[in-house]
Amino acid sequence: MLISLLLWVVAALAVEGEEPQAAQAPPKTLGDYLSDLANDDNAERLYAARYVRGELRRALRAAASRPPGSTEELEARVVLTELWNRVPGSCAVALKFTNTAAPCAEMLADLEVDTMHEAVRASLALDLGKGQRARIEKAIARLPPPAAPVSPADTTLVLP
Repeated sequence: MLISLLLWVVAALAVEGEEPQAAQAPPKTLGDYLSDLANDDNAERLYAARYVRGELRRALRAAASRPPGSTEELEARVVLTELWNRVPGSCAVALKFTNTAAPCAEMLADLEVDTMHEAVRASLALDLGKGQRARIEKAIARLPPPAAPVSPADTTLVLP
């Protein structure tokens, strides 16, 4: 009896003496990873590029394979809209680094961004391995041709 009472007192003191655990940081969002593409740390930038590329491919697959109007298809469209708006700007910076040039070129090709041809081609000047160079060349082949500029003289003026 005395031993159980002593064990109970020791256990109560041990619990009271514990420091409360610090709150954990909230998990990163897709926007955080897109911001990390411009990070100075090579490992964080590479992880962000791989994560964003995976999310892009999941969203493309869901948008193509799910029934139109389903929740999964609509969620995929929301992710694709965010990626369409933010990936070109984030990848403009990340294309200048050897470890993220290939994933960014592939993302731009997956999104069919026609305004980044020069930046993707410029990334070929980096000191890349054969595999990375091949991935970038395949991405360049998949990129849509740049839109031709339209001059005002070529447009038809319609008056009310």
